[in-house]
Formats: sequence, C-alpha cells, structure tokens
Amino acid sequence: MIMMLNQVCYKEKLRLLKEEQIELQARVVVTEEQLETAEDYLKQAESQREECQDKYKQVSHELGQKCRVQRSFCTRRTAATTLDAGDE
Repeated sequence: MIMMLNQVCYKEKLRLLKEEQIELQARVVVTEEQLETAEDYLKQAESQREECQDKYKQVSHELGQKCRVQRSFCTRRTAATTLDAGDE
C-alpha cells in the first residue's frame, strides 16, 4: 500500500515537473525573442547614430566653409573701407 502511494506521489511529482519544464521552455523562447528584438533595436540605434554623426560632419564642414567665406568678405570690406577713409 505504501509502495503504491509512493508511486502515485512520484508520478504526480513527475507530471508537475514536466509541466514546469514546459513553462520554463516557453519563457526561454519569449526571452530569446525579446533578446532578438533588443538586438535589432540596438542595430537600428547604432545605424542612426552613424547617420547623425555623418550629417553633423557634413553640416559642420559646410558651416566652416561659409564662415571662412564670410570672414574673408568682411576682412576685404573692412580693408576697402579703411582705404576709402584714407582717401578722404
């Protein structure tokens, strides 16, 4: 009788462990999918960061060129004004 009761308990424990294993395997699958999604977001963010850096370099270069042209123009204009003032 005790042996039969032990066997029933053992089978019930085994059934519960199998259910728990299935549940844990399902969690692993969900976690792996979340990891893949997070990795995809990370790749997108890195790509956007690189695009932003490239755009920043381009804009900085363009602004630098415009500033140099403007400075050159102002320097020439100041020099011309000074020369004109000297003629008077």
